[in-house]
Amino acid sequence: MTTRFPTRRLIVYNTAALAFVAAFLSPCALAQPSRLQTLVSFTNGGGAYPEAGLTRGPRGDFYGTTSRGGAGGYGTVFKVTTNGELTTLASSANTNGAYPESGLTAGTDGLFYGTTFSGGTSNYGVIFSVTTNGTLNVLAAFLGNNGAYPSGELAGGPDGAFYGATSAGGNYNLGTIFRVDTNGAVTTLASFDGTNGTSPHAELTPGSDGNFYGIATYGGANGDGSIFQVTTNGTLTLIASFADDETGSAPLSGLTQIADGVFIGTTSDGGGSDLGTVVRATTDGGLTQLLSFDFTNGAFSHSALALGADGNLYGTTVGGGATGNGTVFQLTTNGELTTLVSLAVTNGAGPVCKLALGPDGNFYGVTSTGGSENVGTVFRLLIAPQPIVIQVVSFSPTNVVLSFPMVAGQSYTLQESASLTDPVWSDDTNVTGDASLFQINIPVSHVLTRFFRVREP
Repeated sequence: MTTRFPTRRLIVYNTAALAFVAAFLSPCALAQPSRLQTLVSFTNGGGAYPEAGLTRGPRGDFYGTTSRGGAGGYGTVFKVTTNGELTTLASSANTNGAYPESGLTAGTDGLFYGTTFSGGTSNYGVIFSVTTNGTLNVLAAFLGNNGAYPSGELAGGPDGAFYGATSAGGNYNLGTIFRVDTNGAVTTLASFDGTNGTSPHAELTPGSDGNFYGIATYGGANGDGSIFQVTTNGTLTLIASFADDETGSAPLSGLTQIADGVFIGTTSDGGGSDLGTVVRATTDGGLTQLLSFDFTNGAFSHSALALGADGNLYGTTVGGGATGNGTVFQLTTNGELTTLVSLAVTNGAGPVCKLALGPDGNFYGVTSTGGSENVGTVFRLLIAPQPIVIQVVSFSPTNVVLSFPMVAGQSYTLQESASLTDPVWSDDTNVTGDASLFQINIPVSHVLTRFFRVREP
């Protein structure tokens, strides 16, 4: 039987021998340490090597792309549920695009919009729409003069159109900014010329001022990349230039706005250890390094950061960490980094995606390799508080054995109360996790008159 109290989690067990044993997690208890759960391991037939993050759908499912695999080996569009049910919706066939490296963007019309890095009429990539049941329609093909090789996901504009960047093509063959409407009409808004950046590989970020902000991988004053502003009518302005040792180089991720005129981003190279950086940028031209990756805390970040409900930022690195296979981390807006997960190939490796917030308060993402066939995974990063459930392992006429799961190194306190109406909790046992399960033997006479909960100090 399960009894629910407002704002509290209470699990009540009823067995033939016991009236009840309660496992109670108070609302002020801390969450268990964040951890990663592998939901799906990709296979070549169902899609392989995803290089873009997931997009949440209208029913809480997620939609995404893989850069390879599928029926023709040119990549796929897929849907995945929070339970790990994977459905391949469409396969790229080169004529309709090939090798999608960008994620999908939800339109107000119920469709998703995206790009492929190559394929199409001139093999420079396409812009497409796809329905939730997998009907894919090519809206436009890049021709070189209007851009080539798009890789960042599209950004919705205030006019209902989408805005994006290509890594090549345009007037100088150094990349473009473009606008596309839902009918497929493409307008080249600006061409990069080197001084304002070259080869952007990331999505544009809508600013609170109505403009878009982005990162170019190379170019700028030092050749190490740039941060730029672009208006909806195509005025492209250099905001700041990266400098290898000072602020990093070769940025491959988009920016995340944390306040009016303030953004956080990452670079894939440069910094103190030449393994990439986290930077803070302002619209008035300020660019400051918040930290350098040093391998132990990750290396080579390719992903934009996701803002959590707790005010912290969450991101991934392609390499580094305990095994060298990449990390998932939490970051304060002041640059204090906590490594949450070090990937180990079996649960994924080399994540290059931005994390997506799920309906359960946890983050979801993909890795570009690793998993059962080493072609990528879908994972869930547990952020929301998880109940610590006390279970009855065994009982006899005189004693009951209770157990609860533990994480190594974490401290726990088993508490008891004679009432749940006006509980007064007293400590019963303090324990530090050194195994996956803690067990305790308690007299039946005591269990029948007490409620139990586990607290983390």
